[in-house]
Amino acid sequence: MGWKQHWKILRDPFSRRKRVSGDNDITGRMSMFIWIVHRVSGLILIALMVIKIITGYGILGHLGYENIELMREFHRNPFVDVSIFLLFIYHAIYGVRTALIDLGLRREKLLFWVSNILGFILFIVVVYIFLIPH
Repeated sequence: MGWKQHWKILRDPFSRRKRVSGDNDITGRMSMFIWIVHRVSGLILIALMVIKIITGYGILGHLGYENIELMREFHRNPFVDVSIFLLFIYHAIYGVRTALIDLGLRREKLLFWVSNILGFILFIVVVYIFLIPH
């Protein structure tokens, strides 16, 4: 049995029917929206992480002492931490979703809902662990 037969066996249980171009316009629009938000969330995540690293150096005094209080306020801001967690969880889960779709999984609506539910649960757990005092 060649690799094509193995791939067909692995891929077929995931798909109900073959996809036709223009098959479902709503799914196409939803996929485009997810793709755009995934890219934008990655850029925002990079910017926040760079700012967080720079403010960390600033708190230590490596960037001068003029704006140390401003850097400390930003670095310890819980809204920034929650935003980083939310963007990281969203970006990671939808990255896995995209990889599964690229590998042949065809149930995009199911993946959409599973991704959203899993992301919401992970976000609540992270907020509970890191931001709510125990």
